[in-house]
Amino acid sequence: MNILCLAGSLRNTLRGDGMISMAESLKQVKTEDQLCMLLSSQGQYGPDINSPDGKRFSNSEMLLCLAAWAILQKGVDVEMHSLADYFGDRPLTDFSQTTLLERIAAADGILLSGPVYFGDRSSLAHDLIRLIRNNEGIVKNKIFAGLSVGAKRNGGQETCLIYQMQDFLHQGCLAVGNDSETTSQYGGTGHAGEMGTAADDAYGVKTTIGTGNRIAEVVELMHMARDYRLKDKPRIGILVLQDKDDLCSDFIREKIVDSPLSDKADFRLFSLSQETVRRCLGCIVCPRKIGRDEEYRCTVRDKNDIFMRIHEELNELDAMLIGGYSPVHFDGLSSIYQSFIERTRYIRRSDYLFGNRLVAPLLLQDIGSAEHLSIRIMTSTIRHNTIMHRPIVFHRDGGSIVRLKESLAHTENFVDAAAQATVGKLLFSADMGNLTQYRPFGYTLSSQRDAKPETIAIRQKLIESRNKKVKEAMSRRLEPKA
Repeated sequence: MNILCLAGSLRNTLRGDGMISMAESLKQVKTEDQLCMLLSSQGQYGPDINSPDGKRFSNSEMLLCLAAWAILQKGVDVEMHSLADYFGDRPLTDFSQTTLLERIAAADGILLSGPVYFGDRSSLAHDLIRLIRNNEGIVKNKIFAGLSVGAKRNGGQETCLIYQMQDFLHQGCLAVGNDSETTSQYGGTGHAGEMGTAADDAYGVKTTIGTGNRIAEVVELMHMARDYRLKDKPRIGILVLQDKDDLCSDFIREKIVDSPLSDKADFRLFSLSQETVRRCLGCIVCPRKIGRDEEYRCTVRDKNDIFMRIHEELNELDAMLIGGYSPVHFDGLSSIYQSFIERTRYIRRSDYLFGNRLVAPLLLQDIGSAEHLSIRIMTSTIRHNTIMHRPIVFHRDGGSIVRLKESLAHTENFVDAAAQATVGKLLFSADMGNLTQYRPFGYTLSSQRDAKPETIAIRQKLIESRNKKVKEAMSRRLEPKA
């Protein structure tokens, strides 16, 4: 298992090819404190920034080292490079783009670190994406994660991460953010202005290490699945959250649920656009109590509420396709999308019930629709500690579908990836003890409840129960490949 770690800052040119040997130095570091001390020393100013003694790490490189160290701690190898060596104004003669493509092709995952430029990525990161676009299929089903650093705490790091994640998804990557220990968001977000100060940002260090943890875990998860397969089929929920006269539901039923793809997946269609969803109450303590995964634990207790009725079914799914019909004209459209996503707050806080599921937006979308629903679905559902697949969009032009075969091919790839991810999730959960837990950062009362001895005792019993169920599911659902 190997993750290619790439730094995308023009400041990398001050150090030259020093990133290559850094992986060996990181292997000698035992603690996070030692790591930060090492990086701070590497980032200090020299007497002359243009002299050899002045060579030092950029903030982007510092973030990359933090995440790479976390990856190494998980037992996954890293290869570290600066994109400035390949695309910069002074690229090194021994670093060709052909060599970079070979490294990309050989990697199981790609971790990209870079600065924010006006809320977006650097030109070096863009050159990397352009190279990948010109070599179609080279990153298919590889795991992607991102790190971003800005001179302000809210300086565009998240928009940068979201934009580049979208680009890597559309090239076929599976994408992850930072881990459940560090808020499960879009990746590492560093705050540093002056060069070499990123290691002083405690929050940025945590989210960056959390991103290294997350990409390493998912690379390992997918790797573990290579020697096993499902005896049954992956249970894939298709959640239609907005529709017009069942246009999307009927289309999905015809083209996916009742198609030959059903030989490879157990599709479960939820046509929900006209169902009742009560709004989230934003409860101070959520969920209302600590309990079993299959138990509905939201404060909303309306018997007509869709979550009360389908919670157990949602809990049984292996993967999810989420979306519906996205029109040009919205008259007559029934939608519960935003209320539904809002209410998944209790599911996220229930120790990430959707964690490590493969998820993708699935849309029947009119050409000309300006709703941008696929981006919204990605940015919301990745917060559930999921693994994101590229959007599956069926572009509708009047009564016909444009490039239908391509969208169906993306759907089939989702099915295949969902089968592998399901196998990997079972194996990984059993191996790691299934310890994924929601951390209520910023919520004092929830934190106080979680710290109580009685709550800790309940959680321990729940972990034991989860582990037992995982092992039962492994026995029931998995078999070695021939």
